[in-house]
Amino acid sequence: MCIYYAYMKKSSKDKKADETKILTCNRCGYTWIARDADNPPKQCANRKCRSPYYNKPRKLLSKMPAQEREQIIKNLPVMSITESNT
Repeated sequence: MCIYYAYMKKSSKDKKADETKILTCNRCGYTWIARDADNPPKQCANRKCRSPYYNKPRKLLSKMPAQEREQIIKNLPVMSITESNT
């Protein structure tokens, strides 16, 4: 007789809705949902990008005035999570 033990993580119902973070890569514009709200990921989740600097603005953008920088960031292409990256 075999006994199997199942180890289950806490269900997503236990988490607060406030803890869900939506992240956007400053390099490629990819948007994804963070797995853990407390620990930020080490790199971009896009398979083609994988930049460790996803959360840091480029130096060219950081030297621009804030209004121009915001306009450029708004115009970055946004990929949905359901799109295929292959």
